[in-house]
Amino acid sequence: MAAARDLFGFYVSTEIVTSIGYGNRTDLGVVIMRARFAAIFSVAAVTTLLSAGVAAHHGASVVYDLNQSVDITGTVTDYQFVNPHVLIFFEVVAEDGKAVVWSAGLTSPNRLARSDSWAQDTLKPGDEVTITGAPARGGAPSLWVAQVVANGQPLLGQH
Repeated sequence: MAAARDLFGFYVSTEIVTSIGYGNRTDLGVVIMRARFAAIFSVAAVTTLLSAGVAAHHGASVVYDLNQSVDITGTVTDYQFVNPHVLIFFEVVAEDGKAVVWSAGLTSPNRLARSDSWAQDTLKPGDEVTITGAPARGGAPSLWVAQVVANGQPLLGQH
């Protein structure tokens, strides 16, 4: 049985190629090229489809009004140093005296660790914070963070 290697190093029988209507051994190159094209096209299509979700995820301007900036002061209730975004939850006493829990989103923990030396213990429940950031467009108690000041110390852009 005569055989040749395909793109991935597997042996392809020229008899099988002939039996499925691709003619002689010379036409094996056509079969391999078609298989190569199909493999490359499939990988490109899957990569494109998967990356569309990632691009959609990073539209902060859809959720937050990046043209506005507010300062909110409160007490940390939870700090999550997790992917894809670090989250800070903090309690704020509103003008009517009621406590409101705000959320504040930051970049990834990897970026914060490299650029600003953040870690899992950077903040803890009970810390007093003033967070500056873009408010949520719909009025929800949520910010996209530009700066965090904890116990009098700015935590972003200082290293």
